[in-house]
Amino acid sequence: MLHYISRMSISARIASMVAANLVILTLTISGLYLYMKMAELGRIADERLSVAIAVFGDELDMHSGGFERGPGVPGAITKLVRTNLGADVSVRVVDRIKTLTDSHLSYFERDAASGEFTRVMSTITDETGQRLIGTPLETTGDVYAALSAGQAFRGEADVVGQDFLTVYEPILDRSGQVVAIIAAATTMSS
Repeated sequence: MLHYISRMSISARIASMVAANLVILTLTISGLYLYMKMAELGRIADERLSVAIAVFGDELDMHSGGFERGPGVPGAITKLVRTNLGADVSVRVVDRIKTLTDSHLSYFERDAASGEFTRVMSTITDETGQRLIGTPLETTGDVYAALSAGQAFRGEADVVGQDFLTVYEPILDRSGQVVAIIAAATTMSS
């Protein structure tokens, strides 16, 4: 190879170096463009989830009974407080919000004795098309740790073996205890 380069004329060597630098520059610019595009897509997905969780909170506050606005938790959009145990989260409401925002929604209730959260309403379905109702929130991950501490969670989460970009927000009772969760999610591929 070196023998071949040494036999090239000066102008051919310069042309080869310019071509190599152009290839490197093109690859660098392409990489930067992809990085910026991915960051923009992440920002758009985060905004969509913020809108979905805000609309979900508004709908619960206005139409489901058993909720009101309160101090909430730091970083939360909805700032919901559950005022009674008879909270009604309807299929119609979550399906309409899913259609409007192209985001999945779930509502979890906390079992006072075990501290576990169970999904009581969701637009997420299993492989047979059944809603994921009655499924627990995994207790070993970052989501559970944040919510149990009364903090909102934003980030990637595994939901029944599928990766989602998510927003989870705790719902407090009047004494400030986390008693429920609302969540919005979008698949990583969308």
